[in-house]
Amino acid sequence: MSTPNTSFIQYSPYIRLTKDASNNYNLWLVTFIPDNFTVPNEPTVSSSGSDTQVSLYVESGGAQPSDSWEAHSFKVGLPAPSSPNSSVNATVYLDDPEDEGSSKMPFDDAEEE
Repeated sequence: MSTPNTSFIQYSPYIRLTKDASNNYNLWLVTFIPDNFTVPNEPTVSSSGSDTQVSLYVESGGAQPSDSWEAHSFKVGLPAPSSPNSSVNATVYLDDPEDEGSSKMPFDDAEEE
């Protein structure tokens, strides 16, 4: 197995959006962070206009990123979109409030569960 290239820092989350027959939406979020960093709380959800924002906060405790990274995965229930062209944006924040990476997906792209 090769050693990952850690000469750059990449916190942008991988996201997948699903919905069930009752139009209940779930965002599946995976992000890789150094194993010496922590995720103190579950992701938060807020709405602004037609878009939904999911925020994940990562804390370094002032440490430099370690050489080994680990995946953190979350299943986040979302409210139904308020308009047909709505989207969800997932953002990882490192040592709040600095935005480290985002991924965006339209609600129309949700897969059936």
